[in-house]
Amino acid sequence: MSLDSLIQNIDSGKYKATVFTSENCPYCPELKHNLDILGVPYKETTVDEDILEEFEIKYVPVLHLSNNGTTVVIQNEPLEKLRARLSNLEI
Repeated sequence: MSLDSLIQNIDSGKYKATVFTSENCPYCPELKHNLDILGVPYKETTVDEDILEEFEIKYVPVLHLSNNGTTVVIQNEPLEKLRARLSNLEI
């Protein structure tokens, strides 16, 4: 799937994109900034321990992409690696 297709699927509501962050996370602004540069829409959720457990997330920030029961979790990555990863998703 191309990055443009992913963005269209998020915009149309077919996919859900959530960035999980925490209040004192030093890496969270970087992931959000990189997603903004790439034009990837997302909803931000500030998490506590209960949400981390519910979504089986060990670290923040993460991008949580879901589509009809299929979920992909992406950790914070440098911009070009994130672009490549999102451009090659199969969900």
